[in-house]
Amino acid sequence: MQPKQLLIYQMLEKKRIRIINPEQLQICQQQQIDSLKLLQQRQSSYLNYYDQLFRYVNLWLLQQGYTLTNHEPHQVLKSICLLHCPEIDIQTLVQHRHHLKKGLLKNSDSKHWEKLVFCLDKLKSCI
Repeated sequence: MQPKQLLIYQMLEKKRIRIINPEQLQICQQQQIDSLKLLQQRQSSYLNYYDQLFRYVNLWLLQQGYTLTNHEPHQVLKSICLLHCPEIDIQTLVQHRHHLKKGLLKNSDSKHWEKLVFCLDKLKSCI
């Protein structure tokens, strides 16, 4: 089994993603694109780019015929990013986002920012 197919199978088994109804596919894709456009119009920040990364993860899933469930969405993001960016420690990016969101950090550092942008660019190129 190819790495992509294995990953999708594992996420399905863990109920992190589900098959999307073909009639809903185009609607969901447009919603993700619209949401992405809104995020891209906002001021750049680590949290904004992380949200954009999530939209690209959703778009990638939709291209495969799947969509996120509410069960462990950050694990899906982590798994898909690891598939496309195996050289990046995705867990540190997720933790950094958590610290910023909870106010434990005021600003993002350049190391995390650069890794996030790398992942974002990598996923963009797959869509």
